[in-house]
Amino acid sequence: MCEYSDLIQKYYGNDVWAKVAFNSINRDVNSVIFDDWRRYVESDYLKNQNIKLITVYLNKTNHTIKPSTQSSHYENNIKQEDCDIVFNYNEDYSNFTTLVELIKNALI
Repeated sequence: MCEYSDLIQKYYGNDVWAKVAFNSINRDVNSVIFDDWRRYVESDYLKNQNIKLITVYLNKTNHTIKPSTQSSHYENNIKQEDCDIVFNYNEDYSNFTTLVELIKNALI
């Protein structure tokens, strides 16, 4: 899948996926959730379009991310210190509601 993404970007630019995201936003709603942020080009593009972003960095307790060789150049590029919320999931996701509350509070 990453090879396909790279091919599309080769012809349409590095910000092609940011443009797709921007064009998919319903302007009648106050909040939009993108659940897979991997590169700064996406957030930079959306911020330049005056979209308010709340960025969340997720860690999972007792879990190390092992990206595939195909996706390794897209994984682990986002730094925790650049995010609005850094959250550590419990291994069984039992603290999910806490994350939801943090996001809700950030939207206020």
